Amino acid sequence: MSQWLLICPHCDHRFGHVKITDAAVQEAYRDSHGTDAKPDLGEKKLTCPYCQMESLYGRFHLICELDSDKAKGKGV
Repeated sequence: MSQWLLICPHCDHRFGHVKITDAAVQEAYRDSHGTDAKPDLGEKKLTCPYCQMESLYGRFHLICELDSDKAKGKGV
């Protein structure tokens, strides 16, 4: 399943934040207005599962990783 990722500013590891349903991915492809489908985080403090450092994240930090990207080893 596709997911929204965050990148830790301390250790540069990517970690999953929210799963994206296939229906949401299909809707984004059909959206002729280009509406941004990112979830609204506000400003949220999250802890990196790798280095355990806490950082403040916003909606603009989210990176979409589609299932097809996982097979290629990259995020969008």
